[in-house]
Formats: sequence, C-alpha cells, structure tokens
Amino acid sequence: MKNFVASFLAAIVISVSVFAAEPVKPVYSVVVSEQTNANADWAPVVTALKDKYAEKFDVKVVLWKELSDALPALKEQQPTYICFVCAPSEAKPAFVVACHKLTRQLDDDPYTDAIWAILTGFEPADALRIVAAPDMTVTTLCAATEVPLNAFDSGICYDELVKGKVVSKEKGKEIVEKADGPADTTQPIADAMAQNQVFVTSGHASTHDWMIGYTYRNGFFVSEKGQLYGRPVTDDKFAITQTNAKIHLGVGNCLIGGIDGENAMALALIHSAGVNTQVGYVVPSWFGYMGWGMLDYYVEQPGRFTVAEAFYANNQALTWNLNREDCPRQMKSGLEYDQNVVAIYGDPAWQNKIQAQDSGWKQELTSKALDSGKTEWTLTVTPLKGKDSFKLLSYNGSQRGGRPIFQFLPQRVKGVEIQDGNPYDAVVTDNFILLSAPDKCRDGEPVQIRFIAE
Repeated sequence: MKNFVASFLAAIVISVSVFAAEPVKPVYSVVVSEQTNANADWAPVVTALKDKYAEKFDVKVVLWKELSDALPALKEQQPTYICFVCAPSEAKPAFVVACHKLTRQLDDDPYTDAIWAILTGFEPADALRIVAAPDMTVTTLCAATEVPLNAFDSGICYDELVKGKVVSKEKGKEIVEKADGPADTTQPIADAMAQNQVFVTSGHASTHDWMIGYTYRNGFFVSEKGQLYGRPVTDDKFAITQTNAKIHLGVGNCLIGGIDGENAMALALIHSAGVNTQVGYVVPSWFGYMGWGMLDYYVEQPGRFTVAEAFYANNQALTWNLNREDCPRQMKSGLEYDQNVVAIYGDPAWQNKIQAQDSGWKQELTSKALDSGKTEWTLTVTPLKGKDSFKLLSYNGSQRGGRPIFQFLPQRVKGVEIQDGNPYDAVVTDNFILLSAPDKCRDGEPVQIRFIAE
C-alpha cells in the first residue's frame, strides 16, 4: 500500500507539472451561421481554419441563427481573433455593422474585444485560398492616390488629383516623381496590381465600380459576377485576372467594401484579382477617419501591425476619441458615422506586416512580477526625431495624423491600476494600451505609462 500511495502521489506531481508547463493557447473563434456550416460547399472553409490553426490556437466554432446568438459563447471564450465565415449572401453591409457592434460586447468597456474579419468570397474556393495563404512580408505597393513609398522596396503611385503625376520607386533607388505619366491609367494600374502586394485606392466608387480619376477624366474598374474589369476612357473593357496575393485598402472610396449581390466590387477583387484582405466603406464616405487612418497605423508605422491589427487599432483610436469629454461636436458626429461602417474581409490572423523599419518613435513594453502576485507593466515611448517624431510622411486624405499610440498586450489582464496620475490620458483594457503621446510629447522626450494588473 505504501508503494502504491507513493506511486500515486508521484503521478499527481508529474501530471501537475506537465499541466503547469503547458502554455494556455489563445482562442481563435470561428463564428458561422448554422446554414453556412451545413452547406457542403462552405463547411470545408471552417474545417480548413480549424486545421490551419489547431497547433497555434484553441480553435472554437460558434454557430448562430441570429448573429447575437454567438455572444454568450464569445464572452466565455474571450478570443484573440474572431473570424466570421459567411457566404456572400450573408456578408451584407448590415452584417458588417452587426460585427462591429457584437465585438464590442464581450466585456463592459466600450472597446472592441478581439481582432476580427469577415471571411467570404464570390465562391467557397476564394475563402479556401485565403485560408491557405502563407505569411507575407510586404515590400511592394501600388496606389491610385498619394501614399509614401519610403517603407517599401519598390512601388508606384498614380495621382487621382493631378493628371499625369506619377511617383515611383525601384529597389535600391531613390523615389522619383514625374508629371508626364499616362492620362488614362486604367491599364497601368491593372499591370501594377499584378506586380505588387498592397493596392491602395480612393476617389468616387460604388458597390459595382471605381472611378480612377477624381479631378480629371480617367477610366473605371467595374465588376460583373465575380470578375473585375478595367474600362479605359476610349478602349473596350478588359478582364483583370490575377493570382498574386495582395491586400486592398479602399481608404477613401465610398461603398467599395459593400457586398450587395454577385456584382459587388469586393467580391470581384477577392475572386479575380487575388485580394486576400480588403478594407473598405460599405456606405458613402464623407468623414474618413476609419478609412484613411489605416495608413496612419499600417503604412506610417511599418512592421508594427498586420492589416487586421491596424484596422483594430484604428477603430479603438476612433472609439477613444469618441468617448473623450472634449471631443468637438462636429468631430463626434463624424466618428459616430465612421465607427461601424468599414468592412474588413479575410482571415484576421493572416500575417502580412510591412517589412520592419523605424517609424518616428520606438515602443518598448516591459513587465515585472510583484510580491503581491500582480504584475507591473511599463510602456516606454521614445521619440527618434525630436519634435517631428510623430509627423506623418504624408497627410493625403481626410482625418490624418494625431492617432494615439497603440500597444497590444501579450496576455489578457484585469484589475488595472494606472500609476503616476495617468498624465497621458492612457486607456488600458484587458488586451491593449492606448495613450495620447503625440499630443503630450511636444519636447521630443521619452514618455512612460505604468500600470499594475492581475
């Protein structure tokens, strides 16, 4: 009996040790309607996500009849990522709005509680392609509006405001600007899309087309039943069929992210142009904070965020501004308009950061265990360019600049106690830190935010 007890206790110690050493996996929640999950064509998309992330995440599948049905399970899971898998008939503008609202309800604060995106396509094969996409380090860009090329090895920008203006960069060479570019950039832009990883657009658009020129006559991109076409000013339309994986940021377009049927631009970009992640308005765009702000976080801070992370950070910055007591009434109206009406399509965990480079400052997050059993966290923001550290390379667009510093936490925390009087208007939630260093750090000196949490 003595030997049995000893062996039993040893087994307990071993099992406890093994259990304690095993890290807790973050949760990746796949939220899908019962109808789509039961569809023989779409069900493999859910299976593909489960297979892809089984080792890295604790993958949970949440079914719904009404989207709100998913909330209790998501509250319990507290996922790091939420992927809303849906057929295109479900991914309507109202669904985008509902996803925004749902993902802010997982706890009691007003902020979004998980990085999310909607995974759809013209057909299930599009979604399966997106799931299968390998990680991508972004080094190239093409745009139909002004975007700084400094962070990219190569790229080209055709100007929507100035006819003939082209800014380009070849690998290993300086940025070049010329004024004698083509008057009709329909074909050149299509060609550039096939060569680059990020595609940025602005200007007039609808759910079915995009007008390339904003202040001068130019061609169009149009969509029809999942196929993207270029339609030059004088020539016949031509099909755009590309397989190179890319990101589309419709930062300034009206309606380009809206899916209202089989002829939606969003579906054609995904299906025939190789777009794996897209960001775009599902309503007319007049304010611009949620669209143009993607460039503030994704492009102006190269290597810090993926597209989904930049989308998340920008939406939390919007919510932070919206909840400030000194937010001007006109700005508050614009923020309220923008908060829920920009879509993000794709896999929210897809790794697609721009190659890492210095922005105007560096961020360092450290932690130390306290005797109380709690942890003290310190975020240090060090300007690298003095008073110009938070100046953007380009202010093209609307509502640019002045974004708060954003830092993800490596684990969820609770019971947060901000130290030192919170001089930088910081917000610390269970999964991120946000502070207004650009407004406060006028002398170019480092700033710190300290907090204690469980």
